[in-house]
Amino acid sequence: MIPVRAAGRSETGLVRAQNEDSMLLDDEGKFWIVFDGMGGHHNGAAASRMAALAFAGEPLPAALDPAIEQFAEQIQRVNSQIQAEAAAQGLLYLDAPVSG
Repeated sequence: MIPVRAAGRSETGLVRAQNEDSMLLDDEGKFWIVFDGMGGHHNGAAASRMAALAFAGEPLPAALDPAIEQFAEQIQRVNSQIQAEAAAQGLLYLDAPVSG
């Protein structure tokens, strides 16, 4: 296997003063994920951080199809967690289904 090194960087862009993105760089080099904080939405930084933490340390199957299925299930779970947290804080959250 070819050794892979990764680094991540995210920009605030021209409109926002704060970057709400989070990222996860897998130590084994299997995947890299950027969780978009959706600037302008209430507490996007917390939502992207919750998503990153949900995936951190999650072991992936070696085969691609099971890994994709596991990712899709994890996205559904973290989306539900973010919705529940928003509801607990009394925030209006329009249900946006996540396709998997």
